[in-house]
Amino acid sequence: MKQFLTPEEVKTGWWVYLGSVLFTVIGIFTIGTFVVLQIISGRVKGKDLVDQETIASVFSNNELLVTNLLPFVVGFLLLVFCARVFHSRKFLSFITARPRFDFKRFLVAFAIWGAVMGISFAIELNSAKTISWNYNAEPFLMLFLITLVIVPIQTGFEEIFLRGFILQLFGRAARRGFLAILGSAAIFGIMHLNNPEMFHLGWPALVFYAASGIMTALITVLDDGIELSWGFHTANNFFGILILTNDWQAFQTDALFYDSSKPNFGMELLFTPFAIYPIFIAVLWRIYKWKNWKEKLFSPIEINWKEPNNDQLLD
Repeated sequence: MKQFLTPEEVKTGWWVYLGSVLFTVIGIFTIGTFVVLQIISGRVKGKDLVDQETIASVFSNNELLVTNLLPFVVGFLLLVFCARVFHSRKFLSFITARPRFDFKRFLVAFAIWGAVMGISFAIELNSAKTISWNYNAEPFLMLFLITLVIVPIQTGFEEIFLRGFILQLFGRAARRGFLAILGSAAIFGIMHLNNPEMFHLGWPALVFYAASGIMTALITVLDDGIELSWGFHTANNFFGILILTNDWQAFQTDALFYDSSKPNFGMELLFTPFAIYPIFIAVLWRIYKWKNWKEKLFSPIEINWKEPNNDQLLD
């Protein structure tokens, strides 16, 4: 039996990833929550009861959006700290196996998924009577700037946390790509259990989140990096913040359109993960010609990109 660990094993053992995950979660709930509470308390002084209605009465939609996104910025910085201090690795090694971040991949996934959502919305807009024009120049311009700057950080945090740290955690512990995918997808679903969508839509929303987690983790493993999943996630959130809003989703914004319909179970919640996602994966598969997928998913491997010096996922 091996009694002592090498310095490399100390820095790459699954327990180091687990420690990074726990450190980040605790940091978000302490530092992130403290920052948000300080902002809220500074604006609602003298008010005895601080509830959602009180907060909404003193903050604009844009201010609320920034406040809600700040913990993700804190989380992003904590991940950078964990990569450098706990793992002694470049932050890039939790993002991609390539020598540098591939912006082209990010933009390809962003464009494809943006087009899918745009076409779907155009079809819905043509028939729906509950969607109305909601454009207001000044708040929308500010919303656009906020979205452009902060939302990629928010989606980047979720992608690096889930498809970087947690995927590598399960990859080190289970040493099977498909188990790492399922494990990270389960965490993704758990992270969204408190979303308003879960309360209003129930199990279909959970199915949607779980399928989204599986799809993004799958393309991450097949492509040796999170550029594609990050681009997909960013396009999805851009649409939900800039294009269409309602009064029951996670973010209420001054988007271009407002949907006044009540939350209901729509077939798109199942059509998207079971029909659109497979097509999306197939398109990316054809573009990037992924090979060795059986080995990456089912053979004993270590999902750990380490320092990015080649295009290989396997060490």
